[in-house]
Amino acid sequence: MKFNLNWLARATSLVCLLLLFGTTKENLNAQCVIEDFVTTIDGAAPAAVCQGDQIELCLETNTLPPSGNIAWEVSDDGGASFTNISNAPIALTFDPADPYVSFMNVFELPANGGAYQFGVPGWAPADLTATVAGDELCLQAAPMPDPNCYWYQGPCAPDPGAPGVAGNKWMEASYYQEDLSGMFATKTMSFTVEVTSNSLSCGHTSRIYIREWAPGFPFPPIAESFTELTGPGKFTVTLPIGATGGPIQWGFQTTGPNVWPTDVDGCGSIKIAGCEPDLCATFDVPEDDCGTVDEYQFRAVITPYQCMPGCVAPNEDGISEPMVAPLSCPMENFMTTVNWEEGPIGVCAGDMIELCFEGEDLPGGGDVIWEVSEGGGDFTPIATLPISLTLDPAATWISFMNVFDLPANGGAYQFGVPGWAPADLTANLVGDELCIQAAPMPDPNCYWYQGPCGPPTDPGGPGVPGNKIMEASFYQEDISGQYANTTMNFTVEITDNDMSCGHTTNLYITEWAPGFPFPPIAQALTPITGPGIYTVSLPIGATGGPVQWGFQTTGPNVWPTDVAGCGSIKAVPVADFCTTFEIPAGTTEGVYIFQAVVDPFNEAGCSSDDPESIDGITDPIFVVVNQGITMNCNDHINVSVDSMCQLGINASMVLEGEPTEYFGLDADQFVDAFYIVDLHYNGELIDQSNLKPYLGKTLEYSVSDACSGTSCWGTVLIEDKMAPVVTCED
Repeated sequence: MKFNLNWLARATSLVCLLLLFGTTKENLNAQCVIEDFVTTIDGAAPAAVCQGDQIELCLETNTLPPSGNIAWEVSDDGGASFTNISNAPIALTFDPADPYVSFMNVFELPANGGAYQFGVPGWAPADLTATVAGDELCLQAAPMPDPNCYWYQGPCAPDPGAPGVAGNKWMEASYYQEDLSGMFATKTMSFTVEVTSNSLSCGHTSRIYIREWAPGFPFPPIAESFTELTGPGKFTVTLPIGATGGPIQWGFQTTGPNVWPTDVDGCGSIKIAGCEPDLCATFDVPEDDCGTVDEYQFRAVITPYQCMPGCVAPNEDGISEPMVAPLSCPMENFMTTVNWEEGPIGVCAGDMIELCFEGEDLPGGGDVIWEVSEGGGDFTPIATLPISLTLDPAATWISFMNVFDLPANGGAYQFGVPGWAPADLTANLVGDELCIQAAPMPDPNCYWYQGPCGPPTDPGGPGVPGNKIMEASFYQEDISGQYANTTMNFTVEITDNDMSCGHTTNLYITEWAPGFPFPPIAQALTPITGPGIYTVSLPIGATGGPVQWGFQTTGPNVWPTDVAGCGSIKAVPVADFCTTFEIPAGTTEGVYIFQAVVDPFNEAGCSSDDPESIDGITDPIFVVVNQGITMNCNDHINVSVDSMCQLGINASMVLEGEPTEYFGLDADQFVDAFYIVDLHYNGELIDQSNLKPYLGKTLEYSVSDACSGTSCWGTVLIEDKMAPVVTCED
């Protein structure tokens, strides 16, 4: 939304004058305004920002005072407190419909001493020269049709004035507005215009100015400020106004020698248009805020919002809604496991393995894509898992209750109540667990409970059926627009569900238009049945909401003591993204490498100290497939127990010729996965956790390939080499 402020300046000035000179309540109400602020970050809706970014904050609005200040403020604590980051005056601008005043001061040429000659108010704007065509002001040299040598250089007989003759006086042509009301007292006043072209020559220049006078206009003025108008562009002049508030003048001043009327066009012109003030500021996101700040909130504060308090509609304070900008910190706090181990692991051909990903600093929408490489070649996708929001007990949850007639009574909507206490929804958080139950209603009136409704008592009480359907929503909300053009997912784990009495619960996501007009733009529901993992998904449009997501429980109201008897649903967060992969039964490859790719990982495009390592890709997990070997056992070995009379025997202690590595990975870490070692005495399998009874005895050991079953055997003498200093028998 773009705007030109001067129409509002005039309208607001009129209100102020009415207030100063008297008005009716009806007049005043007609002038009340509503905030219509639009704020942007870098010219768009709020989005994630990065450490070290410089961002531009801009405000657009149609309801500003004719003068005042805009203060940009920032919060890094979730909106609990705001601090100032920039102050800028709100600028008046050129409007051809405004009442402009003209004045000409005449001086000797600088070469002749520059002495003041006289001043003439009301000099015709067309003779300044200041002419308006449409929305554009054109300023040119001041013409003088009098040929007298007072005005033109040259021999004075006859009069020298004619086309091309140099002027003999210095003209200071002022084209300006004026305020006598004092409305700008103690404010910083600004005047901003846009120069669309500038071809002034013949020694002429133009500038914009603000002057503050004492009453009666005694010379010199109290204060003044000028800004030269040069090439095309936007120009602003600013002046702090004192306590009396003037009179104040602001406008244009063009200086240079007078010229013969037909020479005006040859001396060029400067063309000017009104423009919106720069209601913008910049903010440097600190370089080291990751880990300490989750989001920034920015807002614009207009002071004063209107010229007098009566001009403002109720509840309007001149403060924009905060823009929420999450801080994107590409830290890759990821962990991946295979079969619940960090890997590498050894497996058999045909095994089914489980791959799981847990991570922080994930985007609000996107995917975890599991990929596999066979033998170290290219990676190919094997599973795509949507990144989900989940139940966060620490988040800000909102409660809302809609009340309907029973379906048997027509199901008509009755009313909706925001802020219905979560404990009365019923939605209670204990630790990481959310417990949802039927909504209680302690009012026994027959509005709430099925009758009879007459005396002597209202029907409500234990066991009496409710008379209304309660739609209890427990949800989070985002108004920042950060989910625009993403597919949003909300996932939870249901650990228990024994709801009865006609109650059901859905997961839901709802996208609204700004202002929450009914019906919503889109909604997705996922019914919760038995225990398990549940996800609801919704593609979000270009505006990004507002968006709400959470739990919606419906069913009849119940008497408070009946809540527990109607059961509950219990939900906990879900924070991992798991998939399975089957090792091909006839695999000829010896190693599979898995990685998880978060896409998009860094939507804000933030850099890091090591950009190539921050790519949203996890470290690889190695899974080595047992290829089998020719089993060769030592005939006999002697081994010693430890102080606990235990023996840490494994296949590498007894096999001959086994590999020392698998595909560049140390073979020792796969021994226990690939081979099974058993001990026998007199044909009986023995417990290796306590070998005290077998000290000094010879046992039989066997080694089996865990995948093929191939085996070999030998004997082992069990000793206690720690004795006599210490013995496991002590």
